[in-house]
Amino acid sequence: MAKYGGPIAITNNKEFFNIIKRQDNSLQDNICFYNATGSLMLKHMFKYEEKLVGFDFLENEALFAILESGKYYLIDPFKGIQKTHTLHKRFKRDLIREAKVFENGFAFYT
Repeated sequence: MAKYGGPIAITNNKEFFNIIKRQDNSLQDNICFYNATGSLMLKHMFKYEEKLVGFDFLENEALFAILESGKYYLIDPFKGIQKTHTLHKRFKRDLIREAKVFENGFAFYT
C-alpha cells in the first residue's frame, strides 16, 4: 500500500501454489492497482521468471519491484509507465535475497 492512503498493488506470488484455480485470474502476469475504496485503477502487464524479492511503494507513489538478479522496475500506478533498471552484473552470481524500500530508495542483502 502506498503512503498516505494512496494506491494498493497486488501481484501473483509464484513462490506459492494457487489453491483455488479460477478461469478469470486477473493476477496472472499482471500487477493490479486499486484505489483506497477498492476500485481497480489499472491492470499492468508484468511477467517475471525470477523470484520477486522486493515489492513496495516509494514515497513518490511509484511502485518498486525487484527480482533476485538485480533487475528492478519502477511503475507509475496512475499512468502505467514502467521504467526498467539493472544493478551490477555481480548480482546474477550473488542473488539478492530480500529488498526493502526506505523513502525514495531501497536496501537489499545477498
